[in-house]
Amino acid sequence: MTGSSQKMALCSTIRPAVKKKTLTEPPPEEFLAALRAVGVRFDVGRAIISSWTPAETAILDVIKKMALDYQVIFNKGAVMVLPLRD
Repeated sequence: MTGSSQKMALCSTIRPAVKKKTLTEPPPEEFLAALRAVGVRFDVGRAIISSWTPAETAILDVIKKMALDYQVIFNKGAVMVLPLRD
């Protein structure tokens, strides 16, 4: 074995595969469909919906109309939609 392949073999034995645990459910499909229906462009992760300003107004309207427990967080021009924590 060469030096680099020895290091890779050692790393794979030291760092076994890590199981990923999602802390919440994914956003409901009805919520995503409602956002699409009002023209919001977004990406969806395991639990977070991301978009850009000025979509926050439409997003907040949908959240209110559907009485969902979600919050909107801003990071510069980004808009992130996350479930409220219990």
